[in-house]
Formats: sequence, C-alpha cells, structure tokens
Amino acid sequence: MFEIIFLSVTGIYFLILAFLSLGLSGKLPQHDNKPSVSVIVAARNEENNIEECLNSLNNQDYDKQNYEVIIADDFSTDSTGAEIDQFICGKDNFRKITPDSAGNLRGKTNALESAVKAAKGEIILFTDADCTVLPSWIGSMVSYYNKSTGMVNSFSTVPVNNIITGMQSIDLLFLISVAGGMANNGYPVSCIGNNMSVRNDVYNATGGYKEFPDSITEDYLLLNKVKELRTFKIVFPLDESLLVSTKPQSSITELLQQKKRWALGGLAKTNLSFPLMVISYLTNLLIVISFFFYSAEILAIVLFKISAELFFLYPVHKKLNLSRNLRYFIFFEIYYITYTISLPVILLFNRKVRWKGRIY
Repeated sequence: MFEIIFLSVTGIYFLILAFLSLGLSGKLPQHDNKPSVSVIVAARNEENNIEECLNSLNNQDYDKQNYEVIIADDFSTDSTGAEIDQFICGKDNFRKITPDSAGNLRGKTNALESAVKAAKGEIILFTDADCTVLPSWIGSMVSYYNKSTGMVNSFSTVPVNNIITGMQSIDLLFLISVAGGMANNGYPVSCIGNNMSVRNDVYNATGGYKEFPDSITEDYLLLNKVKELRTFKIVFPLDESLLVSTKPQSSITELLQQKKRWALGGLAKTNLSFPLMVISYLTNLLIVISFFFYSAEILAIVLFKISAELFFLYPVHKKLNLSRNLRYFIFFEIYYITYTISLPVILLFNRKVRWKGRIY
C-alpha cells in the first residue's frame, strides 16, 4: 500500500517538473527596446556590499543618459549612507533618497515605495544591495518588454566555493526555476526581488505598495497584484545575460530566517503556490518514511524522484553556464529534503522572522 501511495505522489511530482521544464525550454521573444529605466536598490546596513553593487550598476552597457539608479537608504545604522554618498558623487544618474517614515509601510517595502515614487523611468528594475549584476543586465531585461508585457523577472545565483554555498546555489535556482516555469506557462506564482522589473505604468495601475497589505515578501506581493490586473503578461527569461549574483547566507540561523520569510510569503495568499508546496512536502516526507518500508521498489521510486530533480535542474544550470555547481547536487538533496519537511513544523510553533535587524 505504501508503495502505491509513494509512487502516486512521486508521479504527480514528476509531471509537475515536466510541466515546469516545458515553460523554461521555450525561447521568449526579444525586441530592440531602448526605454528609459529606473533601477531601484533598497539598502539597510550594507556597508560591506553596497560599493560592489553600485559599481556593477555603473558599468552597464546601457546608455547612461537613459537610466538612473535610485538608492533608498533604509535607515541604516552603519556607514552605508556615507558609502553611498561617496560613490554617487559626480555621477549624475545616481541619487540617494531617504524613505518616507509615515504611513503603514515598514522596512524594505516602505523604502521601495518611496524610491518608485521618485522614479522617472518607463521600466523599473529592482535589485538588492548585496547583489551584483552583469553589464548586459539592463539592456537584456528591457528587451523582453513589449506593449503586452507588464513584468519581467529572471534568475539569481550564489557564488559557489564550498558545500554550503553549493547547496544554497542549487536550492535558489531550483526555487526560481519553479517560479519561472509556472510564469512562462501562464501561471505566475512567485519571483525574487533582487532580479525583478515592472513597467512604471503597470506598477501605478496596481496602486503600488502603499495600497498593498503589509508583507515581508514584497516581491511576491507585487507579482500577484500585477497578475490580478489580468491585462499584462509576466515572463521569466532563462537568460545568462540577466543572471544576478547574490551573497549567500552565512549561518544556519540566517538560512532558517530566509526560509521562514519565503514560506510565510507563499502562504500569505492562497493560489497555485500552495498546492506546489504541499506536493513537494509530501514527496520529501514520503522519502523519509520510506526508510521504514525498505524494498527494491521503494528504492527505485526514491532514485526516480532524485533523478527527475537532476534532469529538471541540469538544463537550467547549463543555460546559465553553472553546470559545475551540480557536483554539490547530493548535498542539495539532503538539505532540500530536511528543510522541506521540518519548516512546516517550525512555522507551526514560531512565525516570527528576524530580518535586517527588525522582527516581523
């Protein structure tokens, strides 16, 4: 009986991965667009990262007369503000703002809303202060826009130099690949805010963050508000020229807080992300339970599940020129199974999240 249940759930999981792979395999149309662009970075206590981020934004292939960079210093208590001031001195297309402190918005969401209000570009691009982007980033991002496109998002990775960063990188690409596959199949469920963009007029049509409910996953919320307009496409190119590099989490505590924040954001609104999370949870839970029902058939199902994930991830890594990171795949599997089945239990007893020195 257990074998039948295990095989059935794993079969559904395999079909989901196949569906997602179809969404990622198609080539999205590009256009010779040169719209005005506003790049927005919200920064809080990023003194060790902000200069590298701003350097990458200053080194874009895009015409400097056609893009601006707005850095919202989110009430940093370190030298982030001074570092920003020093960097932008003499750079006409860079400016720093101080977020509004009034209203019901908190933290990063408040900083982003203040920055968007100041943005002049037709297209708004978002990245984080602990990220770096390629010189092609702006030009490639806007090339995926046409009149029917409201939002373009893409992939991020973690620099890999050991097992811990290797499994984080694979895990991040796995989660984004799920989001990308769903979006390109016409069912957007999620995105990542360090590599996200939206048309300025579309953002305004949603009402903006000031009209949204309070959330610790502002990227997820914005995507869903654009989707609710039912007017514009949301696309997710699998394109190496759009790849963003983000700093890894440096401790188990930071990793746990990140996972809690993402999971709570996904649970905040009932949509297709919830059944995807349930199937993932059941599949990995059944793998753990299978140790108590060992048989050749069960071993075959476990290997089938793991192989399906590897075949799902390989084309993504190859397209992004990150195939070498898959040498850490087995460590990712252990990590993925562990946090998938333990996180719901943790959230059952403690939903508080500590992020950027604030508690949510």
